[in-house]
Amino acid sequence: MPPLLQIGTHGKVNHRAQVAGKWMPLRDLPDGATPDVVQAYTNFRDLDGVTRKVSASGPTQYKADRALKAVLKERSGGVRRLSSESRFADLATAYLERVQRTRAVTTLERYRTRLNVHVLPNVGQLRLRECTVGRFQALMDQLAERLDSNTLAGIRTVLSGVMQEAVDRDLISANPVREMRDIEPSRKRKAPAYDHEQLVDFFARLDGDEESRRADLPDLLRFYFAVGVRFGEALALRWQDVNLTDEPVLATNAWGERVRVPARSIWINGNLVAVSGGVARNDGKTFAARRVIVLPDYMHLLLSVRKPDGAPESEPVFPSTRLGWRHPSNVQRAVRSMRKRIGYPDFTTKVGRRSVATALDAQGFSAREIADILGHARPSMTQDVYMDRGRPNTRAASALDRLHGPAA
Repeated sequence: MPPLLQIGTHGKVNHRAQVAGKWMPLRDLPDGATPDVVQAYTNFRDLDGVTRKVSASGPTQYKADRALKAVLKERSGGVRRLSSESRFADLATAYLERVQRTRAVTTLERYRTRLNVHVLPNVGQLRLRECTVGRFQALMDQLAERLDSNTLAGIRTVLSGVMQEAVDRDLISANPVREMRDIEPSRKRKAPAYDHEQLVDFFARLDGDEESRRADLPDLLRFYFAVGVRFGEALALRWQDVNLTDEPVLATNAWGERVRVPARSIWINGNLVAVSGGVARNDGKTFAARRVIVLPDYMHLLLSVRKPDGAPESEPVFPSTRLGWRHPSNVQRAVRSMRKRIGYPDFTTKVGRRSVATALDAQGFSAREIADILGHARPSMTQDVYMDRGRPNTRAASALDRLHGPAA
């Protein structure tokens, strides 16, 4: 009895020919005879585990084989033939194909970059059975010498995604990435949060820098400090997302749903990111990222003055010189150049978000309220990462005075 075929595979391909209405094995075709038709056939084990005969015909053996190959491909559902002997790089290709079908194009680009830059050059040629906890941990330890914890977490995500693809295809029994050590937080200093005096000085220097004014940085950075949006969210803002009137308006989101935008508010519903060949605007980092923010009075005035007469609703609020999307890399390059010139070498675009979170925390806003403004799905993220800690606390000193002072 022949060995059982693996699911999605076929056995030996045989051929027969029809001559004058009679079928015979192709190898028995008489010399000089021309068949009316040639049939290629084989046994194929379907995805339900049942082995069935599959055939295809053509005027010649070559064309019959090509037709059978197409039938087998369709029968298998286009499933890539992978096994525990396949290489990690082959499975990574299949994983990215699935990501392309199910995730945003920006996510696909980010995952592909992590794989191509950090993962495939190091473990791409490993067989799946060789992809162990120890080998992956060695890779992560090596990368940790030059990358921060956030980047490492992103790399681990794609590693786990590829190996979960292997689990889902029954190529391995467990995902080794899930058994790896936790990533140690980077000791890199967080972006600072500016207080009132620092902010006044920062913008005085920024306004006085001619190159920054040419790069349209003063308005853009004031916007970050006013509403605490993400870098890409500010660049993705369009005039149709801004309500400068004193009455609420209805806007339409990417799914055709109507959203009420209150007076003097903005609706954050997209993020601009760099992709191969340019930029792409997606519909927001997470569900929580799509939110409405009421503008402070000074930012309402700034945007009212900034909006050109007759500006198309689809035009970015902070456009390029050609009034299109402004490339994130160009803005970051301008910021890096600016911070050296004005004497703020540690400035990053995250300073605005941290400053907003810290100022609201000092005014007694809850972590949940601040998370809603920053667009965080989890308030714990807001507390742990964006609220500045270690600032002098005069209220604590007063409370301790009362503790140690004379009884009332």
